[in-house]
Amino acid sequence: TWMLIAMSVGLAVSLLTAGVLADDRGRRRVFVIGLVVLGIASAVAAAAGHTGVVIAARLVEGAGGAAVLVGGLGMIGHAYPTGPARARATAIWGAAVGAGTGLGGILAVLLDGADGTWRVTYVVTAVAALLFAVVARRVLPESVTAQPSPVDLAGVVLLAAGMGALLAGLVESRSGGPWVSVTLIVVGIALLG
Repeated sequence: TWMLIAMSVGLAVSLLTAGVLADDRGRRRVFVIGLVVLGIASAVAAAAGHTGVVIAARLVEGAGGAAVLVGGLGMIGHAYPTGPARARATAIWGAAVGAGTGLGGILAVLLDGADGTWRVTYVVTAVAALLFAVVARRVLPESVTAQPSPVDLAGVVLLAAGMGALLAGLVESRSGGPWVSVTLIVVGIALLG
């Protein structure tokens, strides 16, 4: 279960924090950092010799993916004024995210089928993410909010821990004991509160 869901958990835990950092510290900066994190985590997954390492790498991939998503959407919002142009650009972005999810699975099957191993997809992802990071750093303009706010480090940690515990509880409900799941969910709710 964790092999399948880890990336989504990493994304969910990181999404709001990545969005705030993108607005306050730079949308391109967070986008590029997200690509680098995604690339490095994918390389770690490709080289992993243990299931736990792959799961941890997929959690980190999710965090990198969150930064890519919010950084990209934030740059679109900054580049296009409110109105039809922004609506069209965000619609294209949304369609690309959806298509990437569907086509990515098909591409993974094709890549892994050609080599007979699951590692090829992670290698291709690592190389592509790192190349895109270099291009994005050189080509995309930077944008930040007019009034950046200080980072609430305690809030970031509590949000990540709370979301992580809550989601882990939901994941564990599929395979773990009921007390593990209930305890994680209660801890997650308490931390978020």
